Amino acid sequence: MLNRLEVDQAVFFAILARAWQFLAGPVTLLLIATHFTGVEQGYYYTFWSMIGLQTFFELSFHNVVLNVASHEWEKLALTTDRTITGDASALSRLASLLRVTVVIYGVGAILFLAVVSFAGWVFFGWEEGSHLIHWQAPWVVLVALTALAFWMTPFLTVLEGCNQVKPVYQLHFARAVAGNLIVWVCIPLGASLWTPVIATIIRLACEGYFIAFRYRRFYSALLRKPTGPVLDWRVEVWPFQWRMGLRGLLGYFNAYLINPIVFHYAGPVAAGQMGMTWQVLTSLQAAALSWVTTRTARFGMLVAKRDFVELDRIFFRLTAIAFGMLSIGSIVFCIFV
Repeated sequence: MLNRLEVDQAVFFAILARAWQFLAGPVTLLLIATHFTGVEQGYYYTFWSMIGLQTFFELSFHNVVLNVASHEWEKLALTTDRTITGDASALSRLASLLRVTVVIYGVGAILFLAVVSFAGWVFFGWEEGSHLIHWQAPWVVLVALTALAFWMTPFLTVLEGCNQVKPVYQLHFARAVAGNLIVWVCIPLGASLWTPVIATIIRLACEGYFIAFRYRRFYSALLRKPTGPVLDWRVEVWPFQWRMGLRGLLGYFNAYLINPIVFHYAGPVAAGQMGMTWQVLTSLQAAALSWVTTRTARFGMLVAKRDFVELDRIFFRLTAIAFGMLSIGSIVFCIFV
C-alpha cells in the first residue's frame, strides 16, 4: 500500500512531522487560548506573520540552491562516515555553491535583522494600547534569532540537494517534537510572547548540532576553498533565480499577509483567531506537498542525466497523489471544523 502511494522513508518522516503538528497543534492552541489574553494571542500569531517577511530577503533562493546542488551530486556519493567521494570537478563546483551561498545568506540575514526589526517596531507600536503589553524585547530577540536561522538555511538546503533527504526530514521531525514539548512546559509557566523565541532557540540548537557534529565531515569538505572549476553564477544560477525570486516575492502575499491585515484593521483578538485557522490550513497543505517536495533532489538528478521520461512519470504520479491527499484533508477539515 505504501509503495503504491509512493511513500518512501523521506516522505514518511515528512508526513510524520506534519502528523505530529496536527496532533500537537490543538494542544498548543489550547494552551495559548488558556494562558494568553486575546491581545497576546493576536501579537503571537502576527509575530510569526511578520517573521514571514524573510521571504522578501530569500526570494526562493533555497529552491535554486537545492536544484543546483542536486545536479552536481549526480556525480558524487556519501560514504558511511559522511565524507564525500566522486568526481573532483563536481565536488569543487558544489563547494563553490555552498561557500558563495553562505555569504549571500549572511548579507540577507543582516538586512533582515535591520529592516524587519524596525518594521515590526513601527507596526506593533501603532496599535492602540501597545504600551500595555511587553512585546518589544521578545520581538527584537525573535528577529535576531530568526536572522541567525536564516543564515544557516543553505547548509541544510545543500545537504537535501545532495539527496540526503531522509536525515533532513528526520531532523525536521525531531525538531518539531522537541520544540512542542518544551513550549508546552514554558507556556503555563508564563512564557507569553517569549514563546516564539523559545521555539526558535530549539530550532537553532537542533540544526546547529546536525551541522556542527553529525555532518561535520560533509561540511568540512565543502567549506574548503575550491581547487577546481567553480560555478558560473551569471550563466548557471541567476537566470533561474530571477524566476524563482518573483515566485517567492508573491509567496508572502499568499501565505503571510492576511494576518497583519487583520491585526491592523480588526485588532489583535481577531488576528489571533485568524492565525489559529490559518495555521491548520497551511499545515494541511504542507503535508500534502510532502510527496513532491521530498523528491526535489531526485528530480534534479534526473534532469542532470536528462532522463525526462522518468522525471515526468514520477512527477505527475506524485502530483496526483498529493492533490488527492489535499482533497481528502480539506473535506475532513470542512466536516469537522
